[in-house]
Amino acid sequence: MSAKNPEQVLGMGCWQLGGISFLNGRANGYGALDEEVALATVQTALEGGIRFFDTAAGYGDGRSEELLGKGLGARRSEVVICTKFAAEQNDEDGSSLGFLPTHTDRAIDASLERLGTDHIDILLLHGPPDDMNWDMFDTSTLEQAQADGRIGAYGVSVRSFKGARNAVEAGFGSHIEVVMNALDRRAGELQARMDAQGQQLIARVPLASGLLTDRTLVDIPTFPPDDIRSTFPPEQMDWMVGAVRALDFLSAEPGGLATSALRYILFHPAVDRVIPGMRSPDQVHRNLRALDLGPLAADLVERIETANPEVFYRWR
Repeated sequence: MSAKNPEQVLGMGCWQLGGISFLNGRANGYGALDEEVALATVQTALEGGIRFFDTAAGYGDGRSEELLGKGLGARRSEVVICTKFAAEQNDEDGSSLGFLPTHTDRAIDASLERLGTDHIDILLLHGPPDDMNWDMFDTSTLEQAQADGRIGAYGVSVRSFKGARNAVEAGFGSHIEVVMNALDRRAGELQARMDAQGQQLIARVPLASGLLTDRTLVDIPTFPPDDIRSTFPPEQMDWMVGAVRALDFLSAEPGGLATSALRYILFHPAVDRVIPGMRSPDQVHRNLRALDLGPLAADLVERIETANPEVFYRWR
């Protein structure tokens, strides 16, 4: 496996810690989460050996960063923090002003304050356009922040596989965060070039936004209006449900479909980090079990990779 030590692969995705959040009038979070539960989730992850935590300034308008910093407390030095910042927005019309150097500098300081730390291990640009011209991007602020010790490494969290391919082809940064799960495995195609360039792959939404579970085998998922999944187009949801049901053979494995789907990504040779979202101590324990169970049998891996040969057409 590319991450080299299985125990270092499993991280905690902290989007859920942000609670209720809206962006341009649309849900941009996973619903309410009590602060005590959020802090207990971080503590449980620490106690279980998780040492990689992924968050973002945009998760709950900074709430996720604040709770993560509070939850880590004196144990901050034991972990790797990866956080993200989005492009600056025009106050008048909400249009994007891009990742200007002055904005980048302010964003770093703001995240440091919310996290209660003096350095960010990995800083990612959050959701730039898939066709970003990386050759023209000014990295001087990021490089100065590295020299100052405010950040360790930098990279990009992309919207889609197209964005990942673009960033890899340009050799931008040392970390690429991209969708990678049993339904969308395309990021694995980038492994050889990423390895050659010293880039690491952080697999996000490894459980397909929580749809890769046994519940999807029997029910059509529905979500409240403050849950970002309520914004998924019906056509996309129909495809995802059908694709999950094509993997029903995984429900017979230990832990069921979700645990098996997570095992597939945790031990994928192209993946360095995996960041399933966690919103309760029970979810932490379930994810740790996937790590304990180890790799799936080769025949199961082959069945996963042939069950859904194509991704949803709008993702292509």
